[in-house]
Amino acid sequence: MNANIDPEQKALVTIERTVSQSRATELTEVTEYDGAGVLCPVQAHGEIVPVKPAGLSAEQENEIHGQAAEFIEMIRSDPNNWRIQGLIFNLGQEVVDGANVHVGLYEEKMGAVLKDVTGDSSPVTGDILATKAQLDLINPSVLSQQTITEKVGRIFKKTVKRLPKGDEILRTIAERRETVKSTVNGLKRQMNTHTDAIIKHSAELGVICDNLKELQPGLHAEIYKGQVIWKGLQDFYLAMDDGIEKENVSNLLADLAT
Repeated sequence: MNANIDPEQKALVTIERTVSQSRATELTEVTEYDGAGVLCPVQAHGEIVPVKPAGLSAEQENEIHGQAAEFIEMIRSDPNNWRIQGLIFNLGQEVVDGANVHVGLYEEKMGAVLKDVTGDSSPVTGDILATKAQLDLINPSVLSQQTITEKVGRIFKKTVKRLPKGDEILRTIAERRETVKSTVNGLKRQMNTHTDAIIKHSAELGVICDNLKELQPGLHAEIYKGQVIWKGLQDFYLAMDDGIEKENVSNLLADLAT
């Protein structure tokens, strides 16, 4: 990199490079359902259709259908088994737990970043406010509106207020110049410090997002498996005679759809 490039420009280039290092690609457009983001379109409970994920291989698809067939057969052989409901609610739980860990890390990191950058205790925020206040001290427009109180009269003194003259404004600016310069330099130091912090935060957030993206295929596969199981159970349910077993399967279908 050219040594003549401005340090701030160098920092921006470094940040952009760090952000662009994300390895995993987006697998799907995130849609919204009931105020929350979802990985795939949410289907109505009674109209679920298995939708094969785009990245699923033939071998993975066969494995999923095999697992689904085993699960369906377990229900067919004993629809009254009370343990089945627990198994349904645990479908895909391992990959969901893994995703939740990284979501929690992401939220925690984002909270720390926002607090560090925009919080009331942020040194950057404090220095920006201090700099603004100092700049007002040497702003000719502000100084020209600030009245001066002085004593006039040779014998009988009286107090009057007046606006400052041009040379008085210039003298005030000169007197305060070093104080303002010191404040601005302090802000520069804080910004440089936070440049390093931002790069570190970006790298950490990038790793968390990469891990979340890499979990997406597993999440899609588990959703697909649940859809395949639901469709198989629905076919079994429609062929059953009325009775307690059919009612139990109906409840399992509702649990699975949920």
